[in-house]
Amino acid sequence: MVKTDEDAPTQASNDSLTGNAVPLEHQVTVSASQAGKDQGPLELLPARTMPESIGDYRIIGLLGQGGMGVVWEAEQRNPRRRVALKVLRQGLLGDEVHARMFRREAETLGLLKHPSIAAIYESGTTSDGHDFLAMELVQGQTLDAWLNDQPAVLSPDDLVFRLRLFQAICGAVHYAHQKGVIHRDLKPGNIIVSRERSEGDLPALKILDFGLARIADADRQGASVLTDIGVVKGTLAYMSPEQASGEAAAIDVRTDVYALGVMLYEMLSGQRPYDLDRASIANALRSIAEASPRPLRQAWRGTKPLDVDVETIVLKALEKQPEHRYGSAAALSEDVERYLASEPIVARVPSAMYRVRKFVRRHRSSVSAAAALVLALFAAVVGTTTGLVRARRAEAEASRNAATARRAQNEASQQAQLALGTVYDVVTTADEMLQRRPETGPLRKQVLEIAMKNLEKISRDAATSGKADRTMGVALQRMGAFYEQYGTLDQTKQIYQRSLEIFERLMKEQPNEDWNPWDAAVSYDALGEFFRESGPDPGEIFGYFGRALEIRKTLVAHFRSALPEAVQRHRGLAVSGIKLANLSLDVGNPQNGRRYAEDALEAIRTAPQTDPKKARAIQEAEGSALSALACALAHLGDEPGARRRFAEAAASHEVFVKTDPLDPSGRRELGRNQQAVGVFELELGHSAEATRALEEALRIFRALAENDPSNDELVWFQANVEEDLATIHALRGDAASSRRLLESILPARERFFRSDTRNINREVELMLTKARLGDRAEASRIASHVLETAPRHPGKVFAVARALALCAESARRARDPQESAFAEKAIAALRQAAASGFKDNYAVKTSPDLAAVRGLSGYPELVAELSRR
Repeated sequence: MVKTDEDAPTQASNDSLTGNAVPLEHQVTVSASQAGKDQGPLELLPARTMPESIGDYRIIGLLGQGGMGVVWEAEQRNPRRRVALKVLRQGLLGDEVHARMFRREAETLGLLKHPSIAAIYESGTTSDGHDFLAMELVQGQTLDAWLNDQPAVLSPDDLVFRLRLFQAICGAVHYAHQKGVIHRDLKPGNIIVSRERSEGDLPALKILDFGLARIADADRQGASVLTDIGVVKGTLAYMSPEQASGEAAAIDVRTDVYALGVMLYEMLSGQRPYDLDRASIANALRSIAEASPRPLRQAWRGTKPLDVDVETIVLKALEKQPEHRYGSAAALSEDVERYLASEPIVARVPSAMYRVRKFVRRHRSSVSAAAALVLALFAAVVGTTTGLVRARRAEAEASRNAATARRAQNEASQQAQLALGTVYDVVTTADEMLQRRPETGPLRKQVLEIAMKNLEKISRDAATSGKADRTMGVALQRMGAFYEQYGTLDQTKQIYQRSLEIFERLMKEQPNEDWNPWDAAVSYDALGEFFRESGPDPGEIFGYFGRALEIRKTLVAHFRSALPEAVQRHRGLAVSGIKLANLSLDVGNPQNGRRYAEDALEAIRTAPQTDPKKARAIQEAEGSALSALACALAHLGDEPGARRRFAEAAASHEVFVKTDPLDPSGRRELGRNQQAVGVFELELGHSAEATRALEEALRIFRALAENDPSNDELVWFQANVEEDLATIHALRGDAASSRRLLESILPARERFFRSDTRNINREVELMLTKARLGDRAEASRIASHVLETAPRHPGKVFAVARALALCAESARRARDPQESAFAEKAIAALRQAAASGFKDNYAVKTSPDLAAVRGLSGYPELVAELSRR
């Protein structure tokens, strides 16, 4: 049975519906200035007499009516089909506002082509001046009516079914968001459960009534937002706090996420999170903005207790502050999927044991293979911690005797340091062993997290000796490196900052201990890498890397011994040079890139000769320094020098790989060098040579990924190589192959960006992929955001110019009149990059992405200006 307005006539068909039939007591459009006054229900005007026809449509019967209009079931004459004909009601207060909302619904639906969103066929004006929409006629029930027909008490299978159904709703909402459309009135009454079946056992869904939708696209936003200032719009029970307070500027996709949270709450409990039925509008709005939702576990109606993860997901979607909710409907759906897959959810603060329980539930059969290793870890932790506890007890017992107390305190300190050192050694061994075993990435992560928890506890209990603190700082660095590899940037930053605090304090307390500045340099480097991903200011990044470089120069100058430690310090100095060289290339300064790379090679080649194990570490750094130097020489126009250095880098990496075939880092660096060679040949227009190098790089990364499938860094490397290959296909005129490759990597690009939307590098990569796919609207939108976020980062602004030039080329192929506008914006971005310090004339002249703008006026002058720098 379909729900309609309480005072509306009975529907002509009990299972036909369009989206405007909603209970008026839940529908509100209130001026913000009136929100403090109690509002009575709005009154419907009497329904008009049923006409025989409206334009090309023969009227069959009345489907429903609401505050804005009447919905008829009609038959279109050409093409012949049944439709829902929505006609705007006249004679209302604020006719022009309602008419604009009505027309906006037509415009919004015209943007959306999704199987779970009701389609619009036609919009126009009747002969007597009424606006109308001809829409898809959906057969089915509203979601709330459909749920009322289902079992009242939910079994575990019912819970899974409803969560899957909810994910389908999230998918359609996310699609609308990707098209720039925010619904703003999501509720069960606007979702139809169809008689048809979709994938699996789920019924088909249709989302209706986009009358309050806001088009967030930059080109349309002005007209949309003007009608919203100071006005509360939506349905009270599903209204977000920012809607309730009339904050139009705060409304974005997270407003719909809130409504989805209310719906999920209702789907699982049959109730809503707030009791608003008898409240005045003012009190209802106040509850939405301030009150806490009633606990879902109390309203839950299941045969088994509600899993706390489910309630946590719902509560995160219902957060009062938008920034605390899920960032998108897709992120909400993904956390539901994690719950269904017995994986840790992102909404829950992850304890180590919680993660382990989730891992064991997912991998019962494979856990046993690594159980011995983990047990060894915990045996060491328990054993050494027990020693610490005993020592503490001995200290307390001996406190009655001053002389023995002093000895007990020393014993306690030694036991604490032993515990800390043993745990760290075991963790290091476990990490190295698991890293080389396939499919152990999740287990490796959980082992390290459990160990970190113990390390922190032992460190707090330990005597505040320099050794204990340094061990803790080094352990934090290892954990930070792991988080960095798996893309959790927030944790990476916090952990490295904590390690740096430890080493900076120790540098002051122990000025003659040179391992403290050595360790501090490692943390400076790590923070530089973090801000290289997410920082808009290159100066800040150069500051971190530069500080590490100065520390290492001092250490090398004051440590001239031929001991193995001297080799390690030379390698550290080389690493600083390599990082600064690559950062210089990032910002378009190949001259500085060459200088830093040459300094790195000097540090490597002046290192004292030592045992083969230490020589292997310097060998790895040499290959990376040679590859950075080759890239710098290429962008300075020295093609022979670049080729020679690329070949030397490959030979160095191959020696490293042969020395230890099981260590993946050598093969990874060899793959990166081959990719750099491929890009170099591509920029020169040598497609055959470029293809060979890139395919070799892709083969290396795929082989590495087979042994470590959960390693996102390897997925990222593969995506970069495949995008370069897609460019080659496009230049050869094979658009179909290019598109297939780009579409295959797009999900990874989107996932990487969603995992941390502040990561500018991931945003730039997504922008370029979208531009190559011809999604000009989305690429242009991202480009505007990058320019707004990092206006003084030469490399990021140059990437924007490339994306806009690709949009210009795409527009030319599509005969889009926006071609010239995109091209002009690309030239403007190039000028902005140059003004910010971009000096890479070679990249401007050779990048295949800029082909569409090279013939424009102003381009030769820009090239000439860069040549003089």
